[in-house]
Amino acid sequence: MRADTVAHVGPFAGRFFAYYEDLDWCWRARLAGYRIVYDPSITVTHVRWVTSGGPAGAGIWPLVKRNRVLALIRNGPRAVAARELRRTWNENWPPGIRRGLTAAVPAAIAQRRRLARKWVRSPDEVWQEWAGRDTVDAG
Repeated sequence: MRADTVAHVGPFAGRFFAYYEDLDWCWRARLAGYRIVYDPSITVTHVRWVTSGGPAGAGIWPLVKRNRVLALIRNGPRAVAARELRRTWNENWPPGIRRGLTAAVPAAIAQRRRLARKWVRSPDEVWQEWAGRDTVDAG
């Protein structure tokens, strides 16, 4: 990430701590009009689950679920965010997820309003272009 891009888009969302902080940042960059590109000359080693003890760790799934929905609320189309918030809320998960969402959703909505000031593209436009893409065009 270039320094001027980070200055414009802002840092990673501190509340996320782990899980979806990179997606949230890239989403904000796309909304602000930046492109996310693959540079094959760069190598990054990502050690999955290293800070949390793996998928069996006690606090993992509440963070994953919460941050996924918060990223949608902060950046995604409103209808998608509302649907996924309802779906997550209604799943049979430990109460920590509901408590975490209840505490975090109002702040995420307020952050969306503030973040939207930098948007040059709509959440619907970015969603249509980006959601569900799981392949990289190397050409």
